[in-house]
Amino acid sequence: MMTSSEGVASLTSQMPATVLSTIQALKKRETLEAALGDYLQELAARSPTDLDACIKEAHARLEQEVKPLLLDAGAGKKGAATVLKAWLDHGRRMVEHASPQETHQAAVRSSEASSSSTAIPNAAKETHPPRATPAERRKAREEARLAKRGLDANSIDQPDSQVDNGSQPADSLAARVGAISLEGAAGGSDAPGTDGGPIITATSQESRFHTESIVTASKEIDLKDVCLYVEQRQLLVDAHLRIKAGVHYGLIGLNGQGKSTLFRALADNLIPGLPSNVRILLVSQLESENVVLKARQAKIEAEDSALPSVLEVVLRSDAHRLQFESESEDITAVLDKGDMDGIKRVLSAIEFSRACAALEEAQRIAIKRSGARGADARKALIAAERLHEERKLANKNHASLATSARDWLADATVLQDELHQALEEMEASTALSRAMSILHGLGFSDSQISGPFTALSGGWRSRVSLASALLKSTDVLLLDEPVNFLDLPSLLWLEGFIAQCSSAVITVAHDREFLDAVSDELIVLRKERLTYFDGNLTEYERETRRAFKLASKQQDVLDKKRQVVEKSISEATRIARKTGDEKKQKSAAIRQRKLDERWGLEVNAKGHRFKLNRDFGGYHLTARGGPEIDTPDKEVMWKFEDPEPLRFPGSLAHLDHADCGHAKRSVLRDVNLTIEPGDRVALVGPNGHGKTTLVNVVLGRLAPATGTSTHHSRLRWGLYAQHTVASLSTESRTALQYLLDLAASRASSVSGSGATLSEGQARGLLGRMGLPGRFADTMPVNALSGGQKVRCGLLATMWDAPDLVVLDEVTTHLDSDSINALIKALKRYTGAILLVSHDRMAVKRIVEGAPSPISSTSADEDEVSSSEDEDGEEPGVIGRGSAHRGRVYLVENGSCDLLEGGMDEYVRRVERRVR
Repeated sequence: MMTSSEGVASLTSQMPATVLSTIQALKKRETLEAALGDYLQELAARSPTDLDACIKEAHARLEQEVKPLLLDAGAGKKGAATVLKAWLDHGRRMVEHASPQETHQAAVRSSEASSSSTAIPNAAKETHPPRATPAERRKAREEARLAKRGLDANSIDQPDSQVDNGSQPADSLAARVGAISLEGAAGGSDAPGTDGGPIITATSQESRFHTESIVTASKEIDLKDVCLYVEQRQLLVDAHLRIKAGVHYGLIGLNGQGKSTLFRALADNLIPGLPSNVRILLVSQLESENVVLKARQAKIEAEDSALPSVLEVVLRSDAHRLQFESESEDITAVLDKGDMDGIKRVLSAIEFSRACAALEEAQRIAIKRSGARGADARKALIAAERLHEERKLANKNHASLATSARDWLADATVLQDELHQALEEMEASTALSRAMSILHGLGFSDSQISGPFTALSGGWRSRVSLASALLKSTDVLLLDEPVNFLDLPSLLWLEGFIAQCSSAVITVAHDREFLDAVSDELIVLRKERLTYFDGNLTEYERETRRAFKLASKQQDVLDKKRQVVEKSISEATRIARKTGDEKKQKSAAIRQRKLDERWGLEVNAKGHRFKLNRDFGGYHLTARGGPEIDTPDKEVMWKFEDPEPLRFPGSLAHLDHADCGHAKRSVLRDVNLTIEPGDRVALVGPNGHGKTTLVNVVLGRLAPATGTSTHHSRLRWGLYAQHTVASLSTESRTALQYLLDLAASRASSVSGSGATLSEGQARGLLGRMGLPGRFADTMPVNALSGGQKVRCGLLATMWDAPDLVVLDEVTTHLDSDSINALIKALKRYTGAILLVSHDRMAVKRIVEGAPSPISSTSADEDEVSSSEDEDGEEPGVIGRGSAHRGRVYLVENGSCDLLEGGMDEYVRRVERRVR
C-alpha cells in the first residue's frame, strides 16, 4: 500500500482547487490532512472479518470531521457530498487492492488485539502501548499547537478567527468588538508572521451598522476601543484612533511602545473598521522590511535581461498605474486596428485579470472575518469564484464567443474611457518628471538615476523605497524613520515635499527639528493609550511640563492648607476632650467629615466656581476633585567617565595644509584643522563629500597625500562609526561578552592603554545604558533592537574614557528621550568630541552649547534657578574642559571651511539652494 503522505495527497487531489486553496487560507489544511491521515490509518488497521462495516464506520467519522471544513470553504452541500463520495470510493479501492500479505498482517493485528491478557506478558504490554485513537491524536496535536504558541488548552475555546488575550472574558469581548488575527501566510508575503515573526492581533469597537465592506464618503479614520497585541503583549488598550484627512501628524513614543507595530497594523488593514476605500501606504524604517519593493525588484530582474536602472525601479513600483497603462495600451491598439477578434481577446484577458484580483481580495476578507460577517464574506467568496471560473473560460475560448451575444466594441470603448480617466486622476502623464524630481530631491545624481539599482548600498536603496512611496497616490502615508541615511539637503527637501502633500501623513522620526517642521498635530503613544495634541513635539513637551508643574504646585498648596485645617481640628478636638464640651467635639467631628468628603479644588478647569453636578458627575469617593497630575516617564540618564588629564600639553590632532583622499585621488584639499583637549567640533555637509575620509585622517588611520598630520603622543581615541549598528547585526555574542572581549583585546594590544574591565564593571556600565539583566548576558547582540545596538556601540567606544571621541551619525535609531540623555551626557563629558551628524538639534546642543528647546521662556513658568535650566544643563558651558564655543566645519566640494554662523548658517545656505 502507498504511504500515509501519498494517500493524503491522493485524497486532496480529488478536491476542487478553489476549495483546497480556501481551506489553506483559512489555516485548516493541517486539520484536514490530519483527519484524512486518521481515515487512512483506520482503513489500514481494518478487521478482515467485516471490511464493509469498517469502511463505513471510518467514513462516517471522516464525514463528521471534514464536512464542516468543506462547507466553510464554500464547497456547498452538493460539492461536499461529491468529495466525500469520491473519498469513500477511494477507500474501497484501497481495501480491495490490498495484497494478501497485508490482509494477513491486518488479521494478525486483529487477533493480537483480541487475545486475552494472560496470553501476553506484562512486560510486552508495557513496551507496546495500545495505538492512540484518532480523537486522542487530534487532541494531542491541538495541545502541541497551543503549547507552541504559549497558550493553555483549557483557556482557549473560541473560533480561530478570534483570539482572547486574557484582558477580559472571551464572551464579552466577542460581543463588544470584532477581532481578527494574522498568522502564518494569512496576510500575504509581507504579512507579519510569514517568516516566524510575531503575530499581530487587532480589535476595535463595531456597531450593528457595520457592513462587510466599509466604505465612507470621507477619507478619515475614526475607530474607538482599538486594542493591539503582539503575541500576548498589550500595546494598545481601548485607544481612540483618529486620523483626519489631509492632516500631518507626528507619532511619538518610547522605543518598544509599538509605533512600528501600529503602522504595520494600519498598512496591512488588520484593524476592524478601517474604511476599505482609504489607501494606506507604509515606508518602513528597515530596508529589509520593504518587502514589496524587493519582490517587485526581483520580478523586474527576472523579466529583463539588462539590470533595471533606479528610475525604472521607481516608475515600476506603482503597480496600479502600470496595470492601467498596460490595459490602456492594449485596448487602444486593438480599437485602432478595428480587429474584432483582438478586441474580444484583450477584453477577455482584462476581465479575467480583474476577476483574479477580486478573488484574491475576497479570499483575504473571508480569512479575517467570522460569525455572521464571516458567513456573508464566504458567500461573496463563492460568487467571486464563480465569476473567476466564468472569466477564465471566456479568456480561454474567446475566439469561439459569439459577437452578437455582446456588444464587444461598445464595452471596449467604455473601458478605454474609464482607463483614461483613471490615468488622468493618477497624473500618469507626469510620472516620469515627478520621479526625476523626487530622486533629485533625495540626493540622487544623474549617473545614479540612470545606473543599475543593484549597485546601490542599503542606505541608497532605502531612499529608492522612499521615492517609490512619494511617487504613488495615497490617502494616508506612514513614514517610519524616513530621515535615516538622509543628509541635510535631502532632509530639507523632504520637509517641503511633506508640507505640500495633500494626503494625511504620519511620521516617526528621531530628528526633532524635522518632526517639528512636518507635524501639524501630534499622536502620543503612551501607557497603552493614544492621545492627541494640537502642535509639534517641542510645543507638546513644553505644555506637558508646564501642566505638570502647575498641577504639582496646586497639589502642594492643597496639602499645606489641609495640614493647617487638620491641625486646627486636632487642636479643637483635644481642647473639647479636655474640657468635656460635647458640642465642640461634635463640631470638630463634622469639620473632619467635611474635610474627608469635600476636600479638593474649589474651582474647575475654566476657573469658575466648582459645582458638583456640572463638574464632577458620576460615581466618586469624594465630592471634590483634586489636581490631575500626569507623572512624566522616568528620565533616561546616561553618564560617561571623564578621561584623565594628559601629562603633557599640546593638541590632540592637527592637520596643516593636508590633502585627504585614497590612492592618487584627493577628496579634500588644503585642510587646516586643530583639535585641543575638551574641544567640540562638528563636521556637516552632504553625503559622499569626504567627511568619513577626514575622520580617518584625523585619527591617523589614513595618511594625507600632502601636508602634515600630527597627534598627541598619548592620545587615546574612540570611534562610533556610521555603520556600527549594521556591523553589530552580525554579532552573535552577548553584549556582556562582546564588551569584555573588546576590553581584553585593547588591554593586550601594544597601543592599548592597559585599562582592564571586570565583569561587575561591565554589568554596571551596561545597566546604566539601559541594557540590564537578560539584555546583557542572555540575548545575543544581533537580537537587540536598533536603539539597544546603539547603546552597545557607544559603550564599546566610551568605556575607557578616550581623550577624543568621534561620533558618526550616533543619533540614528534612538528615540527622543535617549537622544536627550546622550546630549546631556556628552555636554558633561570633559574629553574632546568630533561629531559628524545631520541632526541639527544635536549639533547645536552638543557642539554649540544651545539650551534645550523645551526650556521655558516666560518668567511666570520658569521657576528653576538661573544657573541651571530645566534639563539640569549648565547654560553656556560645553564640557568642563572647554571655555569656548564649539566649531562647525562644512565639508563640501573638496574643501573644509569653518562656518562662523554655525549650524544655522549651513541650514540657511541649504534652504536657499533647495527652496
